[in-house]
Amino acid sequence: MSSNLAIAMVTEVLRHLLQDAVDIGLPGTTVSAARPGSVPGGPAVPRIDVVLYRVSPDAVLRYADVPFRGAPGGVELRAPLALSLDYLVCVSGDEAELQPERLAGIVGRALYARPVLDRELIEDTLAHTLLPFLANSALAAQPEPVRVLPVPLSLEELADVRTAFAPAQLPLSIAYRASPVMIEPD
Repeated sequence: MSSNLAIAMVTEVLRHLLQDAVDIGLPGTTVSAARPGSVPGGPAVPRIDVVLYRVSPDAVLRYADVPFRGAPGGVELRAPLALSLDYLVCVSGDEAELQPERLAGIVGRALYARPVLDRELIEDTLAHTLLPFLANSALAAQPEPVRVLPVPLSLEELADVRTAFAPAQLPLSIAYRASPVMIEPD
């Protein structure tokens, strides 16, 4: 079962996965977990921002009881905190070169080809991350793998997201949901 670092680890795995994809598809692109407009650089600099904008209870696993080791020799049933993480993957770059559109294609292809954050991908991310504290996330040990799927945003949701990012101009964005992220109770 994952620790409280699981949310940060999912973000880092997505960042790592997309960085590997753009290193092949559009070298020189930066992939970060920063909010759009918060990192210096003009709109002509190719970049992808993986932005977590909502954390909500996972509807399917919200009340599932999972066995945990309790007192020595005993097993307890306790429901983990099961979450869904909603991300905007924002792409920007030189519009004359159609970099935002090219990056959107790279993002879509990469996440379509690898929709499950499996143990191998998590371990590869841990081997390359500059954030060593994420090793304690235990995301690879959770019983249900995290799946990343595109989600449509209604006009109302899109307006709410744009308002949340004001005054920064929200670049071309694709919405994804990563779930379940299961955090073990203490």
